[in-house]
Amino acid sequence: MRIDISGPDGNIFAIVGIAKQIMKRSGRTLGEINKMTSDVFSSDNYESACKIVVDATKGAIELYDSNKD
Repeated sequence: MRIDISGPDGNIFAIVGIAKQIMKRSGRTLGEINKMTSDVFSSDNYESACKIVVDATKGAIELYDSNKD
């Protein structure tokens, strides 16, 4: 799934919500989902948080900025 981080879905809370749904559908455990969520919200910045989401979803989420592409 591609998410434009410059749009309304670029809010980290929206991104995490989408990531949780993807992880749940792919059979990830509640512990894995909770760890991703915790790691995102304890990260130092937005870029780090986004990387955690992409890594946790094993690339199922692709984040891009339509203002730069």
